[in-house]
Amino acid sequence: LDYYLGPSVAGMPGQSQANVPIIRMFGVTDSGNSVCCHVHGFAPYFYVPAPNGFKPDYLGEFKRELNSVVLKDMRSNK
Repeated sequence: LDYYLGPSVAGMPGQSQANVPIIRMFGVTDSGNSVCCHVHGFAPYFYVPAPNGFKPDYLGEFKRELNSVVLKDMRSNK
């Protein structure tokens, strides 16, 4: 599994952007042939379960903190 940024494909649903994430999936068929699939139109995401007692009022601060931590990590891993 890998990804890269590439041009968006005309006719794909969603907003038109110059560069979009394209995921590469690698595998092997039943007959032993190697396969690489380029998946367009997928936006990477992850799921964070809310802890007990989490209220909608906390969403703004949680989002700001999460974005800050992710951005800091991305900058340090160049």
